[in-house]
Amino acid sequence: MQPRILPAEPVEDGINAVRNLLPRCWFDTGRCGRGIEALRQNRRDFDERLKTFKGRPLHDWSSHAADAFRYLAMGLPERAAEQKPIAYPKGPYV
Repeated sequence: MQPRILPAEPVEDGINAVRNLLPRCWFDTGRCGRGIEALRQNRRDFDERLKTFKGRPLHDWSSHAADAFRYLAMGLPERAAEQKPIAYPKGPYV
């Protein structure tokens, strides 16, 4: 592996990169259940005083998994994010 440091980007750009990547992903629900649930539960913080959502995600149990997936989406080469999803066969996987 050759890790690299990503440049600082706005969180919103990373969220959009995840939105573009998710339709191209395939998850093994048996092995990735907690990660999938973390992505589902990740949400923006709500400001009670102003009655509006803040610009950043809520920091809770789902934050770390969602941030890891966001960094993955930001670190992939553009051509990989533009590829069509792979059609995996239905059925159990080992």
